[in-house]
Amino acid sequence: MTALLHIALFAAASSTNVIQVYEPISGLTEPPITYVLDYGSNHVGNAEWLAQVAAAPPTLLHLGKDVPMTHSWGPVRALGGENQAFGKGDAITLLKPAEVGKRMTNITGMVRALHAAGVKMVMPYVCSMTLAGHDQKRTGFWAFYDQWVKYAAGCDLGLRPAPDPVKWLQRQPDGSVQRFYKYDGDFYPAYEPNHRYAACANNPNWQHWLSRVVSLAAKCGYDGVFTDNGASQRCYCAECQKEFRTWATHRKLAHTDLMRAAPEDAGRYEQAQRFWLESMHRLQLRLRTAAMKHNPDFKIFANGGHNRPEAVKLAFADSNFVMFEKSVGERGTHPGLAGGRVNHNVVELKYVQCLRKMVKPVILTRSGYPKSQPEFEMNRASAALGCAEMAAFGNGGGFLIRPNWPDGAAVVKQYRAFYERNADLYRTNDSFTPVAVAFWGEQKLAGNKKHAEVVRQVSDQLLASRVAFDYVVEDCFTNNFIRRYPALVLPEIAHAGPKWLETAASYVQQGGNVMIVGAHPENSPLLPMIKTRSPGRGLVSRLDSLDEPTAIPSWLNDYVHVSAQLLADDGREELQRVFVNCFARRSRETGDIRVAIHLVNYNVPLGANAPPPAPLGDLMVRLPVLPNLKLRGLTALDPDSPDAEKLEWKQGESGLWVKLPRLAIYKIVVVDFASTVPPPPPVPKSQVF
Repeated sequence: MTALLHIALFAAASSTNVIQVYEPISGLTEPPITYVLDYGSNHVGNAEWLAQVAAAPPTLLHLGKDVPMTHSWGPVRALGGENQAFGKGDAITLLKPAEVGKRMTNITGMVRALHAAGVKMVMPYVCSMTLAGHDQKRTGFWAFYDQWVKYAAGCDLGLRPAPDPVKWLQRQPDGSVQRFYKYDGDFYPAYEPNHRYAACANNPNWQHWLSRVVSLAAKCGYDGVFTDNGASQRCYCAECQKEFRTWATHRKLAHTDLMRAAPEDAGRYEQAQRFWLESMHRLQLRLRTAAMKHNPDFKIFANGGHNRPEAVKLAFADSNFVMFEKSVGERGTHPGLAGGRVNHNVVELKYVQCLRKMVKPVILTRSGYPKSQPEFEMNRASAALGCAEMAAFGNGGGFLIRPNWPDGAAVVKQYRAFYERNADLYRTNDSFTPVAVAFWGEQKLAGNKKHAEVVRQVSDQLLASRVAFDYVVEDCFTNNFIRRYPALVLPEIAHAGPKWLETAASYVQQGGNVMIVGAHPENSPLLPMIKTRSPGRGLVSRLDSLDEPTAIPSWLNDYVHVSAQLLADDGREELQRVFVNCFARRSRETGDIRVAIHLVNYNVPLGANAPPPAPLGDLMVRLPVLPNLKLRGLTALDPDSPDAEKLEWKQGESGLWVKLPRLAIYKIVVVDFASTVPPPPPVPKSQVF
């Protein structure tokens, strides 16, 4: 077992606050990636397009339905696009079996050429649920299903599933088909005169078919697949009822009847939602397993994270990537200054990082949807800001740069080069902060939709005050974990079991400080502790709301007595739009520590014709002094310069002060500390288990 590493951190001024340690666990952070989504239909065999990609290859290239067989129609003529695209006429004409073999050869050549051009991961589009056609007229997928045997041998499809595909569909409690899509008249508009059906993740026949689709993609050399609608499951079919009984019995639930889990019964419906999300999780893993015979490192890139932290945690934690499809926003969703306010993706990015699981975040943004808003459109600076944000907060994820955007290639080249040049700086780190915010995505399943909203409000206050912070998810809410933080915020925790409340109370008894914001269980042992600090114990405070924009930072300074602000305030309003994040990594061999402070300047106006952002100058960065360590090196890195920048610094009573002459959009201040304590002797091999 690897011992935890202890770093004294952000010591509180109050002698009663005894929690002053930071315990990094094994870090799961990875270098960020560049990401391009291209749903074009003319990729296979297109030398001109390949040359364009080769001019600025992204780390991850996400294509449309450039696959031998589509999930929805089977082997049809159309290539590219997602579910709505190419759903009529000649596009959905079935290929002959020999034509499928030729297509596989051509796709394999395309993927090989993309890899040779420098693209590390190429992934096409599939959907976790969509079937298309007309079950009675035997068109679309049904036309292929009726001819399955003709394609089976050459495409390794196996035996045709005996139940008709109409039996694979999600159902409502009354047995009718479950719809997820907006119809206009009698048909789904993009498919007329055909339908769009939603298949069930628990149906073994759908699982078999979708696994074959993904396996064929892997056989063509693809590195993974993008699985759309990755958490869209609300099914009461016979398979789901059977699976739910097993699932509920295993968890010793009082009820095992899925048919009684209706939205009006909050308790039962919470369990149904959990079951459906875990069903989607199992489907993602099955798809990866099906492809691993062709590619042992095959990846799953799921869609369905936006506004759904519960899905990220329960359905996608073991996927490689999850997309936050941020399409709709009053001021668009591109990062930067929009209408005088900041658009950002920090909440989504930090939540994924703080799960400490395999999954990494991918951000898709728009200036508006369905109609774009030119005043909130992306420009070169805001595209760079998206990449900078991903580097500072994203833990191995990627920010979308669209292929037809004029400055896209330049930004992709610049940031990929920076990411790869400094890859070690991003690898195997852990958060370095005294402040934790409970972000429990499963609160939404229990009907508490306000929790995530208040988490965002708390986060915005800390970001505007240049305070780095962590989220603590349900699985990490233990005494051993949360004692690393002197300060803990519990935002709108309306539903919490006794175990979590007792853990929070024990944390306070050991010296931790808690801020309760909004609703809180009336039986909580924290409530009698409010404003009654005693020797050796922390303080519990409470706010009904966050109307005061600096309420949380003021609490940290005035009650917790933690100086958590990493960037000094000199009165400039622009500094409220410089966000910080901080990571640390300690060498197990020497005890040396590297601290990386990431600074991201959101003073970037949005709009196609917006003026370039003005750099900020003369910033003062503060880092606490760490015991048993001496400063060994201090530099700054940014994507605009190939060389590291030496910085001036001075030792003060409240920490190490570093002068930063200039911040354009993104900069990392890297501080290396050497341990003054001799490392422990190596463990003899005979004692290593």
